[in-house]
Amino acid sequence: MKTYDWNLKDGRKVTLEAEYSESVEQRILDADGWKIEAGEEIRTRAMLTVYIDGQKFDSCWDENFWRIIDTGRPGIKKIWGIKGIGFTDERAAEIEQFLASVIEDGRSPKAQAMREEKKAQEKADLIRSYEKILAKASGQRLYTKDEAAIARQNWINFNNEGAEGYVPHFWTYDEVEGIKKKLEELRA
Repeated sequence: MKTYDWNLKDGRKVTLEAEYSESVEQRILDADGWKIEAGEEIRTRAMLTVYIDGQKFDSCWDENFWRIIDTGRPGIKKIWGIKGIGFTDERAAEIEQFLASVIEDGRSPKAQAMREEKKAQEKADLIRSYEKILAKASGQRLYTKDEAAIARQNWINFNNEGAEGYVPHFWTYDEVEGIKKKLEELRA
């Protein structure tokens, strides 16, 4: 458990108390009393509690809500999952760094490796998806944005008799170039 303290303008002491752990555990499905192992998954346990002058003020167990957001008032930020406490941009940077370090320190090496493997798999899937799109688009005529809109409307009028129904995608030069650029970035 880690803590971060500061004083409000009126002198009261605010303490953020955060704990986070992330581990890889066996996922168990309960099928009407039958326990079935369904592979490993990452499990997180988190709690962020705010105390003001030693009294519990609020808490948030979901680390996805440990984000710094704007309050709508210039120069004032807050933690998304915690109500009623605002702070300056400078303090926000410190709190963001504190929360990031709590999460980083709570990750097990096995969970981190599993996350990296999942991220690499998602990247490979995205690359394959872009390659399929480019292969499909290479066998078709490319259009400008305006030409694609006209071709789409002509298809609807002729094949669908002006009604809803199947309409193929008319690939534009911009779309294909954008996908090529994304693919280059992913491969770099």
